[in-house]
Amino acid sequence: MPSGARFAVALLVASCRNESEPGFYGTVSRHGHDPRTLYVNNGDEPEYLDPGLVSEQAGGCLVSDLFEGLVEQHPRTLQPIEGVAERYEQSDDNRFYRFHLRETARWSDGRDVVAEDFVYAWQRVLRPETGSRSVSMLEPLKNAHLFRQGRVLVATEPLLLRPMPDAQTGIAYPSGAPFRVHVLLPASTTAVPFVTVPSGELGTTPGKVGGTAELTVAGRPTQALQARATVTVLGVVGKTRCNEEDDVMLEVLAGGQRGHLPTCALVSEPNAHTAYVSTFGGMPTFRPEVASEVPAVRSGFLERGSLRLDGSILGVRAVSPRVLEVQLERATPYFLELLSNHAYFPVRRDVIERAAAAGDVDRWTRPENIVSNGPFVLEKHAFRYEIVFAKNPHYWAADKLKLDRVVWLEVGSHEAALALYKGGELDYLGSVSAVPEKYVPLLRTQRDFSETPWQSSYWYELNVEKPPLDDVRVRRALNMAIDKRRLIDSVTHGKQTPATHFVPDYTGSGYDDAAKAAKKAGDPFDAGRWQFDPEAARGLLREAGYDVQRRGERWVTAGFPALEILYNGAAGATSGHPAIAVAIQSLWREHLGISATLRNEEWKVMLKNMRDGHFQIARLGWSADYNHPHTYLETFAQTSPNNWTRWKSPEFDALLARATATSDSAESIDLYRQAESVALEAMPRLPLYFYSKATLAKPYLRGLHPNPMNRHPVRWMWIDSEWRSRSTAELAYEPLMLAKPGRLE
Repeated sequence: MPSGARFAVALLVASCRNESEPGFYGTVSRHGHDPRTLYVNNGDEPEYLDPGLVSEQAGGCLVSDLFEGLVEQHPRTLQPIEGVAERYEQSDDNRFYRFHLRETARWSDGRDVVAEDFVYAWQRVLRPETGSRSVSMLEPLKNAHLFRQGRVLVATEPLLLRPMPDAQTGIAYPSGAPFRVHVLLPASTTAVPFVTVPSGELGTTPGKVGGTAELTVAGRPTQALQARATVTVLGVVGKTRCNEEDDVMLEVLAGGQRGHLPTCALVSEPNAHTAYVSTFGGMPTFRPEVASEVPAVRSGFLERGSLRLDGSILGVRAVSPRVLEVQLERATPYFLELLSNHAYFPVRRDVIERAAAAGDVDRWTRPENIVSNGPFVLEKHAFRYEIVFAKNPHYWAADKLKLDRVVWLEVGSHEAALALYKGGELDYLGSVSAVPEKYVPLLRTQRDFSETPWQSSYWYELNVEKPPLDDVRVRRALNMAIDKRRLIDSVTHGKQTPATHFVPDYTGSGYDDAAKAAKKAGDPFDAGRWQFDPEAARGLLREAGYDVQRRGERWVTAGFPALEILYNGAAGATSGHPAIAVAIQSLWREHLGISATLRNEEWKVMLKNMRDGHFQIARLGWSADYNHPHTYLETFAQTSPNNWTRWKSPEFDALLARATATSDSAESIDLYRQAESVALEAMPRLPLYFYSKATLAKPYLRGLHPNPMNRHPVRWMWIDSEWRSRSTAELAYEPLMLAKPGRLE
């Protein structure tokens, strides 16, 4: 039954039953539903049910109950609780961990969950061919950044490191030796920014086609020959640093000219067969007491075919079936919280490789193929209709679960979901589905309604490569022309907070404290130029070269090209994303005299078009993956797969890198706020508001507790048939708190 037909049935049922009870919205009777089956809405069809690929709520909500990581979050407090790991040790410098897996951890086919399942899963997320948008989640692992960029490879056979590509002699290295790859040859560049003196801190700004559009020395641009050229390496001049990483300076011949270039300025050709490398001494030790002796670094040339990407360079290994060791690049105070994210969940190599051998690796998550280790298994997946979970009998706490089955409806229309809830076809609107904004004032009077702050930001992505959005003045003008308070009061009707920046002020890990202190001192994020100011917005458009004039009762901006807003949501809906798009379209017309067309697409189609750059302006939001500002700000990084704006800033990336590497919490948060300020100045996204989460849950549903991350795994929920005669907030079973770590020596 399509969702539209379901909507009609729900309306009919709701009107016929007329079993509403004072104080509640709709019926509180389950009408014969099985007492151990929960009915909940999950909104849109999920893009993936693969822990390594999912990056949106519709899929993440489901994956969190199909799979389980080393550590989970308490449903009330979000504190770390036991998952597959029942205890762990940690080094004094917070860079080394040893996790002990519980003996009773099983996959849904009865096989043991072992440490190697985590090793495989984490490596898989980081491998470029996987195409995961969660790679940044695993960046804290030792050498993760180098691994995912293919910058460190190991020898597949004994080989010679030659001083020049055509040399017949060199230094012998054994199979398995690691090498840092600087560049593959032949190489090219879209601009040849010759540097005559190989000194100073270098940086690059990638061009639109590929290669380097600009090279800077200590922040100053160098002169460039703007032409695509194949580069011939003549020799090595010496060491340098580029993009805050160690690099080497080469003497090259390019475009008929001879000069010096760092390897960071070069782009390898698809047919590259030779690698310029240096020996790599940064392999994981997995022991805090081991002083890693850095061997002498030698550079030279190797055949590309004799090198491969190998997981041995990563800071994760299986010591035994039940012991997993982890080494981080640097101290990461939120690492335990990261472990509860789906990117760190285990997956089975044999299951995925079997699907790949059959010709469609994505089918491993189909009901007939999937093997999972969480409290539930995937029993049925009816595309765009419903997904059904059944209890996993092999789950280590299966006997404590109070649900045998969960039916997830896929109703994208918020109004249709509300009608189903009112008629008793839904027990809970779900973490993904939203309450239609126009109903919120009425529903606030009902006992089954709740509304809480949510660590989630709603913004509009701007493709900064698409004119006129390539002009920062235009982007700022669009932001200043949006009355965000009016948007909330007239459209969303919720307790959202108008956003002048990107990270919610109540984000934890010290960001909330820094935000409070900044507000007392005059928070720069609250400055007038980030507020609603249509006159200043029109001034910015004039600075950008557009003629903005008042004609009668309206403003007109002559020569301004039409914009297009891309969004997902039920066509013709009067609430949610469509209504917000219509409101912003109206505000821009009213205050700037510019027009914007609207384009509505299905969620999965919209995501693909955004990834491919086929958009100008697109609605999007970001919900916290963990309780730290990094979860929002890393999406602005040049290397982030979640940066669909095409905006790039070496200054931002450098601040983010420093913030991540700073052990002092207060100093680190200050650097994060500095990075956020850089992003705000560039305005590649229009911040609209910080979410609140409004939902409806029947009074007989237990185990559902509001929390600022809107995480509500159904494993904790249950149906209380005696809800009228007792009041309880208990969970289906009590979580096992993760004990303080032992000392890893």
